[in-house]
Amino acid sequence: MVTYTWGGGAGDWSVAADWTGGPPSPPPNGATATVQLTTSGAATIASGENFTVGGVTIGPTTLAIQGTLTVDGALTAAAGALSLTGTLALNGAGVSTIGGAFANSGALNLDAGYGDGGGALAIAGALANTGTAQVGSAYENASAATTLTLGALTNAAGASFAVYGSAAHAATLTFTGAGFTANAGTFSLFDTNALTVSGGFTNSGTFSLGGTTSVTETGAFTNSGALNLDQASSDGGGSLTIAGLLANTGTVQVGSTADTMSAATTLTLGALTNAAGASFMVNGSAAHAAKLTFTGAGFTANAGTFNLSYTNALTFGAFANSGTFGLGGTESLTETAGFTNSGALYLDTAYGDGGGSLKIAGTLANTGTVQIGSAYENASAANTLTVAALANAAGASFAVYGSAAHAATLTFTGAGFTANAGTFSLFDTNALTVSGGFTNSGTFSLGGTESLKETGAFANSGTLNLDLNSGDGGGSLTIAGLLANTGTVQVGSTADNLSAATTLTLGALTNATGATFRVNGSAAHAATLTFTGAGFTANAGTFNLSYTNALTFGAFANSGTFGLGGTESLTETAGFTNSGALYLDTAYGDGGGSLKIAGTLGNTGTVQIGSAYENASAANTLTVAALTNAAGASFAVYGSAAHAATLTFTGAGFTANAGTFSLFDTNALTLGAFTNSGTFSLGGTESLKETGAFTNSGTLNLDLNSGDGGGSLTIAGLLANTGTVQVGSTADNLSAATTLTLGALANATGATFRVNGSAAQAATLKFTGAGFTANAGTFNLSYTNALTFGAFANSGTFGLGGMESLTETAGFANSGALYLDTAYGDGGGSLKIAGTLANTGTVQIGSAYENASAANTLTVAALTNAASASFAVYGSAAHAATLTFTGAGFTANAGTFSLFDTNALTLGAFANSGTFSLGGT
Repeated sequence: MVTYTWGGGAGDWSVAADWTGGPPSPPPNGATATVQLTTSGAATIASGENFTVGGVTIGPTTLAIQGTLTVDGALTAAAGALSLTGTLALNGAGVSTIGGAFANSGALNLDAGYGDGGGALAIAGALANTGTAQVGSAYENASAATTLTLGALTNAAGASFAVYGSAAHAATLTFTGAGFTANAGTFSLFDTNALTVSGGFTNSGTFSLGGTTSVTETGAFTNSGALNLDQASSDGGGSLTIAGLLANTGTVQVGSTADTMSAATTLTLGALTNAAGASFMVNGSAAHAAKLTFTGAGFTANAGTFNLSYTNALTFGAFANSGTFGLGGTESLTETAGFTNSGALYLDTAYGDGGGSLKIAGTLANTGTVQIGSAYENASAANTLTVAALANAAGASFAVYGSAAHAATLTFTGAGFTANAGTFSLFDTNALTVSGGFTNSGTFSLGGTESLKETGAFANSGTLNLDLNSGDGGGSLTIAGLLANTGTVQVGSTADNLSAATTLTLGALTNATGATFRVNGSAAHAATLTFTGAGFTANAGTFNLSYTNALTFGAFANSGTFGLGGTESLTETAGFTNSGALYLDTAYGDGGGSLKIAGTLGNTGTVQIGSAYENASAANTLTVAALTNAAGASFAVYGSAAHAATLTFTGAGFTANAGTFSLFDTNALTLGAFTNSGTFSLGGTESLKETGAFTNSGTLNLDLNSGDGGGSLTIAGLLANTGTVQVGSTADNLSAATTLTLGALANATGATFRVNGSAAQAATLKFTGAGFTANAGTFNLSYTNALTFGAFANSGTFGLGGMESLTETAGFANSGALYLDTAYGDGGGSLKIAGTLANTGTVQIGSAYENASAANTLTVAALTNAASASFAVYGSAAHAATLTFTGAGFTANAGTFSLFDTNALTLGAFANSGTFSLGGT
């Protein structure tokens, strides 16, 4: 070793003249140099200068390090003799001392090189650090134990203080005086021997402990910065004990948030407060649980973010949470009293998490959010929530999610759960029984394979859902008592795509005005609605069943909306009174449903079977013993051309209609004597037989709609018409042959009777009995097959249109109006009267515009045309009309007689006292 001695005075280390000693020549710079700054004066290592020595003694000469000084041996400095604004590196196993206090605004390093170790530094006073202080290599690979002894430490904002040991050679930090009471910068200990900090501590910076570091704080710890323990990925084995209160307004992190702890880490607190905006997290791993322990007042309230994941079992007393309280992994927490939650309480909510447990010995009073398990319903292990009782207030949310493979468990050990005003959801949980009555004014949802039993009644003024989500299924809800619904109940998805059978079992049901009750299954998986008690006897709200298993009701009264969809099958063992709306498969393209009513369907509202688009995808069936359809009521059955609907009567049948009654594309139906004072309509390929008489004072329609056709109505007795009868569309566009067969017809004054076919599809009117002998109303035939009458008296309007062909086998007395093809451009019709046409009214053949499109023919045996009577025949230049007499002919005219564009006519001797006009050709 070569000794160099400062010559005295003030100067720079680099000036050779300021030194004595050598060789080599000064200034000293090398591992063999020993420096003595022991005379007087002041030495400076200027910024940018870099020197290395084997050892140095400082004082009374002072040394100001502005550049870099590396000491490979020992450094000894008297109090106040050393100042550092540059870099001082102490390497190797040297034992260094600094007397008094020491201020560092530069970089102070002790064995900081890769794999270095074995050195020691003692500072008798306080180390006032505003720069960087590092003990050991940041690679945590010290080759020997390194020791830093301080009288005290201050670590200012922006400053960094770090001590690194290694798993084999822990570093040592020791305080001999006032110690360390506050940190505003970055403070880090990694793989150090146990350290005790006496008195209270305040951290406003970053305070980090890593590796196997063990720190004990004998007082309280106030944290407004960041407090970390084994935070790095796969770190572990450290320990922090705070005897007093950890008052956290900043961030506390124990373990890596990746849940990868490699060895057990322990945080022991006397008590904890976690303020709004603060974060406190403890993360262990599946193999190495972290441990959080309280030795004093514990943890009673949380306003910030609090999270435990993979820690040992923990027990709390009464607790209030207004922040976020999260438990993850296989966390197990026991609350020995009640838990008040106005914030967010989570257990294993992360994607695929599971295996956690939360036990609350008292009431969980929730006004915030509680979630157990991931909302993706993919729990990797079973989660458990056990509470004595639950209160879920308006605006609050409570949800438990399991998975198909790992059902979650919710258990009540005390007063249980009796009322819900918020949102309550269970998905894929184990069977749960709720004892006593229950009241729901919020949203109560069950999903997946959920099974819930309510041993009492259930009053619902909110929303009750079972397997609501699209494609859900397999759940079960049993209510032993009455489900009193004034809100909404939905079982299955309204998309009718239940993926597994879902069951709702009720003692009884009431569905009030404004309420909605729906059960939707699927074609592959029918839902089941079962009643075990008083059942369901009256509906005032909206009630709908679609794709459910067969169901049987007793006597029933409906004043709301009662709908059946899909392949629904419902049997009523008594009567059904309907003052609301009763629907079966009314949706577009629906079909295959069945409704059986053993008694009378007393309808004062609306009944519709099938879609009004007449596109049923399968046959619908309505079977009733009897039907009454009051004034203002509507009753309609729609099938389709491919799938006819069926209406069957098993008892007294249907004898009178005062409302609107419609059948479209249904199978053949037979009725007895009938009275219609409303609207009675048959459409499509409808076939109806009346075995008795039919009295019509309302409206009777057969294939009325434009383009309709193919229907059939047979009335064995008399059709006594004082209202309106319309067969076919008045647009004369019947698409298929329609037939009306009557025993007899009476058409009174004011009544209307019309049959309209088409040029391609003639309608048919047949009489099988007394026929039609007199008309006082409006009677019109257009494009019908040939028809034959006997003697006839007309005092109303009797019209024939199109290519109509009518034969009268006897005389025709006309005191009203008799028309044949009088419409503009009409033509081709024929009227034959074997007897006398005795006219005291009006007879017109052809259009008065003389534009007949085809030849019209009137053949009569004889004609009388009385005073004030009018008789006119119009042809056209292209199509002359024909008037032919086959008997006594026409010998006298007292009225108005006109022929225009007719074929040649020959009369015998004639007397005219009226008006006799010939026109055209």
